[in-house]
Amino acid sequence: MNNVPMMDHAARTTADWVFVAKSLAQLPEADEQAFKCMERARFVAESVSDWIGLAAAWKMAFNASDRALKCMGVAESCNKDQRSWENCVELAIAWEQIFGDEEKGRQWAANARAYDEESHDISYWIECARSWKNKFKDRETGLRYLDRAETRASDCRDWIQLAEVWKVSFRRRRDGLRCLEQAEARARVYWEWVDLFQLWRETFKETRRSIECLEKAEALAEHFSEWMKLLEISMSDFHDSNRAIRCLNVAETIAETSEEWVQLADARMATFGDKDNAIRSLQQAETVAGTASDWAQIGNAWKGILGDLENYNRCLKTGYGDVNRLSLWGSSFDTFTNWIVDRNAISEGGVASLGVVEESCSFQGSWSDQMVSRRRSGCRARYYSFRVPEAALVGLDLSPRDGTYLCLMSGADANGPILEENDGPHWESSNARIVQILQAGVYSIEATTCDESGPDAFIITLRYRRDPYTYLGNLQE
Repeated sequence: MNNVPMMDHAARTTADWVFVAKSLAQLPEADEQAFKCMERARFVAESVSDWIGLAAAWKMAFNASDRALKCMGVAESCNKDQRSWENCVELAIAWEQIFGDEEKGRQWAANARAYDEESHDISYWIECARSWKNKFKDRETGLRYLDRAETRASDCRDWIQLAEVWKVSFRRRRDGLRCLEQAEARARVYWEWVDLFQLWRETFKETRRSIECLEKAEALAEHFSEWMKLLEISMSDFHDSNRAIRCLNVAETIAETSEEWVQLADARMATFGDKDNAIRSLQQAETVAGTASDWAQIGNAWKGILGDLENYNRCLKTGYGDVNRLSLWGSSFDTFTNWIVDRNAISEGGVASLGVVEESCSFQGSWSDQMVSRRRSGCRARYYSFRVPEAALVGLDLSPRDGTYLCLMSGADANGPILEENDGPHWESSNARIVQILQAGVYSIEATTCDESGPDAFIITLRYRRDPYTYLGNLQE
């Protein structure tokens, strides 16, 4: 009995609850708990399989035929909404094997066969073969469906599907190889040879044949995405840097959009650690950037790939203008609530953590002579860190307006690199104010005085808006 509560808490699906109920049914004096679990299973049941599972449990584990039959009735009703060949087969097997009702079983088997008379593509027959083999444990019927699938195969993709199911589901390598030969005979375009490469390498473990297919794919490659895929394969499957560099160089000759040049920069840096060429690729991306979104993507690449905050901010300002100069403080941000924090909380390193920011907020704090600024000699300061879970437009406002200074930094450290600073007046306000697009990550705030005689208390208002690029793009338009 000790493990039952753990099982109960872990249960999520109908099958989970049925399993717990059947386990409880085998224990003394646990019938009431078992019935409660069956009720929970019924509450979450959705599919034909769920209701058949409930019916089987009521019949076999609890000897409750009436309840089992009701569940079968619901299962049959569900099939009207979720009509499929597989549901019909499940119902046929359930009526025959669980209830011994051969007539009902034959009716549902006939319904299942009726699907075979309809017009289907090869995927239907392959899926039927898999289901008979794996789900219904009837290999012979599965083989008959697979034979039917072969009679409908026409192009390379059809024969690739057949080769995979022969090898993986039915463990018949020879038939899989036979289908692969048929697929190769029909292969005409780049992606077909790539699919053949992956099947030879991953499923059939034939390195030589996979390389032959890769070479044929390379001979047919024309588009940027195709050469980048070949680059990925060269490194991930073969660790062949010479082939990868050749693919990267070809991709570079046909790159046209800023997005493609950003991908090249990422590949240069991530795959080869080639900073100089990564910089050159981002510079090229800037020459073809056309929209604010292009500039945002390039800016993110400067920051994410190369850690370059200066070029990150420059690109955002190029794409959207100086967001600090936009009139964004009012309706641009989500409504805010007062944020209750320990205004003088200090953690390790003198930085108080505000946690994850997902809405606009405002809170109070106070300065003391014991906390001094690390950047401004003789000035008092408080430091706060916060985490942004996704890209957001963030505004910071420090009041009172006289004698205060505000600084936004990257990272949780009070000595992190400065992103923006302002001692007021901001063009839109007399307070010290900063507006920035921030990517997901951790940032810190320095709220400080301009001199030793500054005010004792302050209020920081933090404004927040999700999806900044869409918003600012619409604003520019």
